[in-house]
Amino acid sequence: TAGTLLKLVMASRFADYHKRQDILIDAMSLLGARSKVSLTFIGEGKKLDESKEKVARLGLEERVEFCPFLPQDVLWSRLADHDLLCHCADYEGLGKTIVESMSIGLPVLVSDVSPMNAYVTHGKTGFLSANTPQDWARTIADIEANPQKLPEVSEAALAYARKNFDHMRKTEIYIEEFGKLISER
Repeated sequence: TAGTLLKLVMASRFADYHKRQDILIDAMSLLGARSKVSLTFIGEGKKLDESKEKVARLGLEERVEFCPFLPQDVLWSRLADHDLLCHCADYEGLGKTIVESMSIGLPVLVSDVSPMNAYVTHGKTGFLSANTPQDWARTIADIEANPQKLPEVSEAALAYARKNFDHMRKTEIYIEEFGKLISER
């Protein structure tokens, strides 16, 4: 979008139980017309039409767009076009999209819920927000006002992901641990 300073993306299904795109839409509305933040939703699901209707009702069509589910390689390419991955949910396991974003150096803003708050440290490896539209809007506005934080968070997230989620490193650890078990026999 022309004039956009901060490009957000949320890649997740529009589930009818724990994904909270509605909070993110309300937060975009609270940011106001002066905000230079855009948001792209990528995904499909039961609540997609409801979310599109809410965006239209709030007059956010110029700042919020919807894209369908994308194959993995296309998704990664699209994520790289954004400044911040958002993941708003009432609960989540180890979020694959979150970890993938961290591993490509895309900063993340996630709900301050377990276990996401165990691997995202606010202001260090990403950003956390309580699950209210007001808190999300406040956190987004702070990031928009201080975009210089993003490269530092990106570097820390990338280092954290490489240390904790890299499959080659995990393989080495498994081999070491199995070696210890065998040698104890």
